[in-house]
Amino acid sequence: MTPAAGATERNPTHHATLSDGATPLGLMIVNGQGKDDVLAIRRTPYPRTSTKIAQGGTKYDDSEPPYKPIPQDSWVGGRGQDVFEDDTTRFTDSYRVNTEHEHQVILGAIETYGTGVRTLNQRNLGNVTWTQVTGTNRYAIRFTAAANMTLYKAMVLLRTAAGLATTNVRAVVYTEVAGSPGVEVDNNLILATDLDVVGRWGVANYSAASPLTSGTAYWLVVWADTPTGYFEIANDASGTAKVSTNGGASWSTTTICIYFRVLDSTLQAGLFVEYKRALYYVTQFTSGVDSDLYLNGDRGAADDNTADKVNLNDATKAWTVNEWTGFTVLIIDGPGSEEETPWRAIERNGTNYLEVFPAWNIIHTTATNYVILGSDKWTKVLDLPGWCTDVEPAGEFLYFAFGESAGDVCRRYIEHNVGGVWARENAADVESAQFLLAIRHPSLGYVLWGARNDHPIYGVCAWKGLLPAVWGDTDQSGNLYHSLGVLEATKTPWDSRPITNVTQSLLDDHTRVAVGASFTTGVVAVKNLEPPVDCTKAMQIGIRIKSSVDVDAGQLLLVLDDRQ
Repeated sequence: MTPAAGATERNPTHHATLSDGATPLGLMIVNGQGKDDVLAIRRTPYPRTSTKIAQGGTKYDDSEPPYKPIPQDSWVGGRGQDVFEDDTTRFTDSYRVNTEHEHQVILGAIETYGTGVRTLNQRNLGNVTWTQVTGTNRYAIRFTAAANMTLYKAMVLLRTAAGLATTNVRAVVYTEVAGSPGVEVDNNLILATDLDVVGRWGVANYSAASPLTSGTAYWLVVWADTPTGYFEIANDASGTAKVSTNGGASWSTTTICIYFRVLDSTLQAGLFVEYKRALYYVTQFTSGVDSDLYLNGDRGAADDNTADKVNLNDATKAWTVNEWTGFTVLIIDGPGSEEETPWRAIERNGTNYLEVFPAWNIIHTTATNYVILGSDKWTKVLDLPGWCTDVEPAGEFLYFAFGESAGDVCRRYIEHNVGGVWARENAADVESAQFLLAIRHPSLGYVLWGARNDHPIYGVCAWKGLLPAVWGDTDQSGNLYHSLGVLEATKTPWDSRPITNVTQSLLDDHTRVAVGASFTTGVVAVKNLEPPVDCTKAMQIGIRIKSSVDVDAGQLLLVLDDRQ
């Protein structure tokens, strides 16, 4: 008689059975008297005692040694701890979770990938569904090459099927023929050993350097390299996709649209930097070619929006309609920046305006400066003259370092509002550096430090320079500098010589020079230096002037003379 037991067995012969996979063994459960009793084996909790005979941070207490209850309601200590009792805010391991906030474990956000820096074709993640793939089934997703590119790799979001045999995954790029995958362009394997049950981007590297033509349709097709193996593929229903159940002999439309990335051969690292509230990225190509500066989102100087305060206007733009929908615009300076919440969600956009909600409270002018945040779009704004080793924001400027080769001096860059129009300017500075760091001094303002490893005289050394008060790109007027001292304070009138049709006075504790309408040309103000100042080590002298009228280059000169 074959033993039978179980909750669904109508006529059990035993209380339980054990089997080696071929022969079952019937078991009867008995009590201490040897009588049948199915309740003789039961689960009971560990007994507790209400008496605690020790105080303080003991390793064990009287909850039945060696056990004790240890509550854990914070995980801010992070992963990487073997012994739990050493720090109850830490734990052994985690994957794609954020534990930085007290009393919370937050699932990692869905990653998105930007466009503009690298030539690629992709589908960003959305409402992910997993579909099991095995046998001769093949899944294909259509894409149109965004630009001429060399096929380098394909990435597909995959995972292994829990409890089932694994397989390598074949990833093949095809041309399009009659609306379906046609002629093979290149193919390679995504290895099963690179996948897990959670899900990750599987990578197929291509070696044929096959060209993809801008505007041409292609298909990426994936299938199990071993028909008896299984894998699962992430997908949703928002794309053009096809499926083949006969190994690619024929194709039919499907709603299983896989997530993928098809990339070119550009290999690069890079540096991220925030400058005037916008995010920038400096490329560092592994080939050693010159770096580029990219801006995330967009920025500019607004125009008047009196007619409709639901808009932010900028006549200088030529945006694609609704390319900024869902992102955020922030007023960083000028009218509107003083609002309690100087940012708005962008509901839609035209070619030269952003429509936001809610409407702005303060009317914008051409002095209103803004940035668009949170976008996946990157735009190149500057070709740098070398391979950038470091980048550092300092006050109004952004500085780039290019190492220590001869001629590789740092470069300064500025984006600013010039007469109501957003402008970008850059110029070479005076010193080379491998690394940069800006520190705000309580009296000097920002001081830029540079580090060198191979100075021809000093070897490993550091230098520092003060930032110019305003942008200047001629006669080194905007370079970093080291102050040797003050030639003459501007807190007294410069009236050492009386000059006809010119009046010397003070305004807000500064020297004021009023030039009359009858004045033609010549000296307008003189200040004798008492005692004389030793400036033999100086390379430049300067003065900051604010004028009530437009002044062209060369119309005002500062002269240092050794005569009274």
